[in-house]
Amino acid sequence: MALSKYDSTRETTNLARIARAIFGPCTDVLHDILRKEITPQDLKKELKKYPDKYRISQHQKQVVNNGDYSKFDISLLYMFLRNLGSIPEHKNKWGTDPDPYDKSVSANIERIRNLRNEWGHSTDLSLSDSDFEKHWKIIFQNVKDLEGYLGATTVYQDALKNLKSCCMDPDSIQPYIKKLLWVEQLVTDLTDLKEEVKQIKKTIEPASLNESTVERIIFEQWEQDNNLFISTKACKKVEQLIKDQNAVIVAGHSGSGKSAIIQHIALKYRSQGWIVKPIYEVRELINYCLLIQIKTLFVLNDPIGKESFDEISHDAWRQNEEKLKALLKKVKVLMSCRKYILSDARIAGIFTNKSYIVDIDNNILKLNDDEKETIFKKHSFVNKFSKEEFAAIVKIDAYFPLLCKLYFSNATYQNDGLKFFKMPAVVLEEEIRNFRKASKEKYCALVLLVLFNNALCVNDFLQEETSKRKYKHALELCGMSENTAPYKIGDILESMEGFFVKKIGDNFHFYHDFVMEITTYVFGSDYPKETIEYADVSFLRRRVKLEDCKDENDKFSIVLSDKYIANLGKRLFMEIFGEHLLDVVLNPCMRNEKVRNIIIEELNRNPEKYKMLLEKKVLQIEKDEQYKETKDLFLSKLSFLNLRNEISPISAMIVFCHTELSLYCFKALKQLKTDIEDISLFSAVCCNGSLDLRDFFSNDHIKLYLKDTYACFHPIHLVSAFHNFEMMRQLIKFGVDVNLRQFGNNSNQDGCIPLIYAATANENNKEETSCETRRNETIKLLLSSGANVNQCKQNGSTPLHGACFYGLDSAVQLLLSNGANINLCKKDGAGPLYLACQNGHDSTVQLLLSNGADINLCNKNGYGPLSVACHNGHDSTVQLLLSNGANINLCNKNGYGPLYIACQNGHDSSVQLLLSNGANINSCMEGGAGPLYIACENGHNSTVQLLLSNGADINLCKIDGVGPLFIACENGHNSTVQLLLSNGADINSCMEGGAGPLYIACENGHDSTVQLLLSNGADINLCKKNGAGPLFIACQNGHDKIVQLLLSNGADINLCEKEGASPLYIACYKGHESVVQQLLSNGADFNKCFRNGASPLHISIQRGHNTIVQFLLNAGAD
Repeated sequence: MALSKYDSTRETTNLARIARAIFGPCTDVLHDILRKEITPQDLKKELKKYPDKYRISQHQKQVVNNGDYSKFDISLLYMFLRNLGSIPEHKNKWGTDPDPYDKSVSANIERIRNLRNEWGHSTDLSLSDSDFEKHWKIIFQNVKDLEGYLGATTVYQDALKNLKSCCMDPDSIQPYIKKLLWVEQLVTDLTDLKEEVKQIKKTIEPASLNESTVERIIFEQWEQDNNLFISTKACKKVEQLIKDQNAVIVAGHSGSGKSAIIQHIALKYRSQGWIVKPIYEVRELINYCLLIQIKTLFVLNDPIGKESFDEISHDAWRQNEEKLKALLKKVKVLMSCRKYILSDARIAGIFTNKSYIVDIDNNILKLNDDEKETIFKKHSFVNKFSKEEFAAIVKIDAYFPLLCKLYFSNATYQNDGLKFFKMPAVVLEEEIRNFRKASKEKYCALVLLVLFNNALCVNDFLQEETSKRKYKHALELCGMSENTAPYKIGDILESMEGFFVKKIGDNFHFYHDFVMEITTYVFGSDYPKETIEYADVSFLRRRVKLEDCKDENDKFSIVLSDKYIANLGKRLFMEIFGEHLLDVVLNPCMRNEKVRNIIIEELNRNPEKYKMLLEKKVLQIEKDEQYKETKDLFLSKLSFLNLRNEISPISAMIVFCHTELSLYCFKALKQLKTDIEDISLFSAVCCNGSLDLRDFFSNDHIKLYLKDTYACFHPIHLVSAFHNFEMMRQLIKFGVDVNLRQFGNNSNQDGCIPLIYAATANENNKEETSCETRRNETIKLLLSSGANVNQCKQNGSTPLHGACFYGLDSAVQLLLSNGANINLCKKDGAGPLYLACQNGHDSTVQLLLSNGADINLCNKNGYGPLSVACHNGHDSTVQLLLSNGANINLCNKNGYGPLYIACQNGHDSSVQLLLSNGANINSCMEGGAGPLYIACENGHNSTVQLLLSNGADINLCKIDGVGPLFIACENGHNSTVQLLLSNGADINSCMEGGAGPLYIACENGHDSTVQLLLSNGADINLCKKNGAGPLFIACQNGHDKIVQLLLSNGADINLCEKEGASPLYIACYKGHESVVQQLLSNGADFNKCFRNGASPLHISIQRGHNTIVQFLLNAGAD
């Protein structure tokens, strides 16, 4: 009778299918390959001729002599296929795991053997659906590749397809489960490498507990990509920077390896126990704020746009600026971004902080010829190119790492040779166009991936009407049967994995942005009409351009001819009334006169739509009261739209300055006798600034609106914020108070006057000169109309503070010339100079100093301009302040001076500047921590070396006795520890309680630090004043690896603390089973008692640690 654990479930059925696949089609395909290589008769001869070459048992010899290959198991098949010599060895050699990209016959034979061994050693009786799908995919691909070697047949692939879904009764499952459980174990599987992998996996288990299934799939993809990764000087620079600070933006061209670098570093952090979170937008980062744990690294690509600058994404980052600053004090964020996106004049905030940005394509960090050669060889040791051709290849900069990966993953491109490296876009375009003729299934799969916006789940094809329509039209477009089942598209996409596509969870995505851009370009160029009709409207905004609005940086934009303007106009018209209104008003094509005329024609053809322009709707935009919570004065057009839960289409068009179209609609609405006069529309006009739009509102209504608010904003505040001085002039004529204070839900805005908004940057504009002119004209008008230049809002901020914060020099000069108080501080004590230094605005700093700003004016916490410049690593600002006489040793209330702060944040250039100008290298804060101490605490090795080279006291301790070496060991900064030891640090220096560097490393579980200290002569039995030594604390905390390390190096196994507790006693007390086993096997005294007479056995019984009780009894404990 079967045990209940063998009862049939969906999960046991999954396992049985795997078993049947391995012992069925996988084994049979190997039978056929052996038949292809050698006949049964010749095999018998081979065995007789070379008996030592084939060491097999008598039973196996009998099987061979019978001549029936179908009786050969995988072990026997593998041995002959490996040793016959007719099949070329795979790149990593027989008997080792093949390269994941190796599709050779021997590599696939190796994989089948590995599958058999993996499942043969498994003790699991079930397999989850997600794990089943993952393993089934591997099995199917192996069989497919091997059948390709045999010829055109798909017998075993078809068998697998049938096996995956066929009915399986309980009786048929059991034999396969038993066969898997009892299969003979192969000795060759036990390698040191696999043991190492197991240890690495143990170290990442804590992080894995916090990972979702999708995240684990993503990490698997990253690991696969990482197999071919080469660490370059650019990678090392990024790695060092993210260690020293909490935000890094890797900038470079498409295909330069940005994503590979941040993924490689993220995987390193993950292996060290960090929680790694792949995210896609700033909202996810902010949402984690309340759940955040220590040692968390966020990773995201293209945060503010991929093909072009994305206003919606950028605005979300901008609005959450203050939250990000707080968040970056406790987590790390690693991003990649295209260079030309970062050079856009509209970017602001975190993306303008040069200390965060690493340009991997600059002359210093870009790939050199040696690195390129190494990358090339990593993908293949076989170089089919001539010396001259290869020399030409390594001179190629664009897409180089990506091209190597793509080239060696596709045999077709290897036939193209040098052409692929020199003209990859042309080659890829040719292949996609060839699919259209020769492989319509593949072309159709790629078309669907475009239409579904690079996130395609085949199960969703028939779920919604819109998806059905796209799916059916794609089939028709590509000449496929309308009855084509979605799973067939899925199979096609799976066959294209590793080059055209990748799969994460249930969703298919393009393999790389470069592949996506070429594919969308080909499809959009071949089928512009269908692209306009079926593509996602956000895709149209990002990828489809007209001649007058194309982006020169984006070589693969789909540029429409005039022939298709009518189609585009009609699609945009339709979407104006849908839920993606923002993607319409932000589409650059909306500014084209011909597109505008089409929309007007459609409105006239459908006059009922005019009134629908006034209907308010919820926008597809982040709804988290973002503007109301922000702590600066940034007000963008997007954040204005978000002030209320709903907005009308015409308001959105007005705000984004589609003025001519808005005017036409206003006229039409007036003719229809529709009332358009309300505060929301007038507020939108104030953002726009058009006097023609303003004229549609009566003077009586305007007078009423001037006293009213739109989400706490009066009209005068809006025209000031958007620098619409022409309209402001009209509002002033109506008698508006230019010192009208704003009060609302946000205390930070409370008390704001128009001049504060006017002197503050709103969203940047590509036309910087025009922007500056409008700002200055607005400021001048307000000042000449009686605005109070020193009027403060509730937190004490003045117009000058805002202008200095954003580095608006001409605004600063205007305000100073009109009597602004240069040293007037906010309530927190920050003055104009402090704010300019905080953001590294050197020209503003110089302007303030030239006008008499107090260079040492501190905020309430005692931080001065020099300290905040050092904190943020603004080296040129530091130099400017020092040159103008800033107090180099001015400390805050806690005793932190500029040098301490620069060392704390690892800003080496600032440190060197301060030291060169006479900063006290050993000056300490109140608790006694000095610059060297804080640099060691944070693991800033280059800063530590700089300080030591300049004479820092290596053993200078805090009041409690904690010194630089101790704090470095406490945090596990091994390279810092080695640096200190090499420079003469006292390895046994103890804090007041007697704990030394070795003790604290053992307490915190830093096994590599422990090994480093022991190798350098640390006293292994040095105890605290209470008698607890390194071994005791390691046992107390259950750090079994460190326990073994200490025992192997001669630690006293019975050394007790003052109360009589031994290492064994404390391990028993805490219930650390593996530690207890280690101690017992190394001869620990199991009868050694605590002061009160309690023995290890007694305390184990008392604490209910039954397994440990058994260990002790088995060892002979009394």
